[in-house]
Formats: sequence, C-alpha cells, structure tokens
Amino acid sequence: MPEGGDRGGAATNPAVRLFAGRAAAAWPDFSLTETNTADVAGLCRHLEGLPLSIELAARWTRTLSPRQIREHFLDRHRLPSPPAGGSARHQGLHTVLDHSHDLCSDQQRTLWSRMSVFAGPITAEDVCSAAGFGPLEADSTRAALDALVDQSFVVPVGTGMELGCTLLETVRGYGHRRLVESGEEPLLRERHQEWFMALIHRAYTHSYGPEQAYWLSRLHTCINDVRLALDHACQEANDPAHVKVATADLWQY
Repeated sequence: MPEGGDRGGAATNPAVRLFAGRAAAAWPDFSLTETNTADVAGLCRHLEGLPLSIELAARWTRTLSPRQIREHFLDRHRLPSPPAGGSARHQGLHTVLDHSHDLCSDQQRTLWSRMSVFAGPITAEDVCSAAGFGPLEADSTRAALDALVDQSFVVPVGTGMELGCTLLETVRGYGHRRLVESGEEPLLRERHQEWFMALIHRAYTHSYGPEQAYWLSRLHTCINDVRLALDHACQEANDPAHVKVATADLWQY
C-alpha cells in the first residue's frame, strides 16, 4: 500500500477505496481529502488490509475522524492485547472487534454476546424472545438489534415471508467468548432451547389451515436453530418424551 504522503496512490488503493465507500455509507458527508487520506491509508496498513476490519472501522466515521480512529488503534494502552500466537491479520481483526465492542452501548454489548447462541438466520421475534430479558426488554432489545444491524455486526437476510438476520461468523465467535466470560451461556442455551421447542409446537398447530405456508416458511428460516435446540435437548436428556413430541411435530416439515 502506498505511504501516506502519496495521496494519489493511496486514494486508488483497494483498501482505502473500501474504507471510503463504507465511511460514506455510514456518513454521507465523508470523502477522501488532502487532510485525511494519509490517516485512512495508515489505518488500512495497520489493519493489514483485512476487509472486515476496514468495514467495521469505517463505521466509526459517524463519530470519529480518520485520524482519531487511527490514533485509537495506535494507543496500545487503551486496547486489550490480541490472542497470543495469532497471525497479524487475526490480531488486527481482534483489535477491531475489541474496540468496536467498547464503542457499543451496554445493551448492544449484551445483545451481541447473547445472539452468539443462535445458528441463524433468525427473526427479530426469536431474538426478543430468547435473548430479551434482564437489562434487555421489548423495545430496548429491538433498538439494540437495529443498532447492531446499522453497525454491520448483524446482517439482514431475506427469508421470503419476513426479514431475518444473522451474525457474521467472526462476530459470532467474538460474541460467544464474551458470553462465556459473562457466565450467561448456560441460561441462554436453555432459553434458546425452550423458545425453539415451543416454536416447533406452534408450527405444528398450524399444519393445516390458511397459515400453513407461513409456518412452513418460518420453520425453514430458523431450521438451523431448531436443530440446535433439539441437539441441546438430547444432550441434556432432562425430558426425553418432550424431545420425541417435538421431533414428531416436525413430520410435515
């Protein structure tokens, strides 16, 4: 990548163009200028040109200048150490995720970690029902979900009948680590299982009638999480009869 002093060369670099495009999407007034191109190029070099890192960093232009973003990365005292033994690219991505996590609100951080239990794609109803408790209730869960979508951590997915969403795998892995650290993982696994087992039964009760197509589509959207819930229920083996009933309820799907 060209050094910061070569503005013309830096401005045509793919990594710099990616940053500029994502930054303009986040903040329409953003553009590469004589004063910020060197900082953008330096930031992209620091991130090893990793696209996901650059995309996430570019979102911060709504509140930080390219120079401030770059300085945050260079300030080693503010950032947690990356995992030992990781490649430069993985360390750079870890740094981006750590700092992105720091910039989220408490509710957004909580939802990010809780959503790591989902296999995806899922609906907002799934998120609110399984992950919306404690500091996250109803409207606050939806607001946090919207914010995570806006920041590109959660990706919207078209499902035919309604809009779904999913976490990027790298973001999911990071959120899972945070969930384990919080001690909430067992509770979230249990809530996830209960929600999707109940969803299976709801779909079964609508196996015949005008809503049949909707519920078959609903199951199709979240089938990865249905399988995950059944797998967890089988491993726990607390209520084998309940697992058998849920499995039988899926016969039409």
